[in-house]
Amino acid sequence: NASPDSPVLEFTVGNLGFRAPFQVGTSFSSDFPGQQMLSIETTVQDSTMILMPPLAITIEADHVYSIIAVNNVANLDVLINEIDVLPPVANTFRIGFTHASNMTPTVEVYITDPAADLINETPDGTIGFSGRIPPFLIPADNYRIRFVEPSTSTVIYDTGEVDASNTLTANFGLIIIDNVNGFSLSGPASPSRIIVVDGISSGLLIDQNEAAGLRVWNVGTQIATPIDLILNQDFANPFASNVMFGEITPYTAANFGTTNVEVTPTGDPNTILIQDDFIYAQAVSQTQYVFTDLVQAANLGLMFDDPRAVATEARFRILRVDQFSGQGVLDIYVVGVGEPITDPDLQPTFSSVSIDFVTIIAALLDGAHDVVFALAGTQDEIARQTATFMTGKLATWAVTDIDDANGQITFIEQLDP
Repeated sequence: NASPDSPVLEFTVGNLGFRAPFQVGTSFSSDFPGQQMLSIETTVQDSTMILMPPLAITIEADHVYSIIAVNNVANLDVLINEIDVLPPVANTFRIGFTHASNMTPTVEVYITDPAADLINETPDGTIGFSGRIPPFLIPADNYRIRFVEPSTSTVIYDTGEVDASNTLTANFGLIIIDNVNGFSLSGPASPSRIIVVDGISSGLLIDQNEAAGLRVWNVGTQIATPIDLILNQDFANPFASNVMFGEITPYTAANFGTTNVEVTPTGDPNTILIQDDFIYAQAVSQTQYVFTDLVQAANLGLMFDDPRAVATEARFRILRVDQFSGQGVLDIYVVGVGEPITDPDLQPTFSSVSIDFVTIIAALLDGAHDVVFALAGTQDEIARQTATFMTGKLATWAVTDIDDANGQITFIEQLDP
């Protein structure tokens, strides 16, 4: 799935079904040769949406086919690659490229020794959108993949060293996709990523200069002062400064890896409200949130985000920071306005949600819904809130209080993108 604003896509080819989130490739499945119908759908709250009408394709025996969803959902299309099945050759593997990225221009592709100077190298091919570099054989070894924009001779994508010296896979397909929400500490982020598919699983190759994306959210109800967030004791240069209660900062590039995080009152580096170590992930959007624990002290948490717009669905998740509400573990339902939760077959949208817990992201239909909190495992409703969720937006609720006496929920909402 190389469609950058897509939900989980449900591919049907003949009698076969495949499910692929954005920037993920599936394993191979086999079907009988001949003409088959290919279609792409998605399902949101039990409602099926047809994203690409059925398309007749012909598949042949002894061939491998890769079907790649491209473009935004409004103009969804597929690229179909056909590969001959060839026996493996000892200590080698085959590698081929498909350009499926609207953000990436036509590029020269270099696969070189990690230390090679491109001045002395010849590109392995030039490729533009929907184009291919057919599979070719290379020895198992360490390599470096770089994309060069021909008109400027600028390297716009660089994997750094990739260890392929002990690969057990005979064939790799490398699919160039959009780098949605990329971050860099030195210049513009690369427009490109690569999905690597081998018929069993898939993975991502990201630009070696890609940073972590980090923002700060102050949801500490008992923190009386604006806060600064300090990374690795760099008090002279706070990562975020003067963050008020309820405020969230924009995403900013940060170093990935283990990081010491400290929170101070704004302008007072000698007063440490909380400090802890976190591992920031490369090429991932993350939110460092500051909340209040049960002894009214500041605390820290980290959640991983997917802030891209998804064209077919509203999305929703909950962060519980209601330490003072007196509520224990809860089930949370998202239902129609006024709909009861007493049906024994009704399953929670989010199950067993405890304090300082971030739920998964749920896909919802556009419009008004009720968010209902119940004691875990009981369907005993304690609070309900009507909310309108919008297609293309991710709504995150930091729930700061749940008042079961009045059935009310207090929360701070963040909408992305």
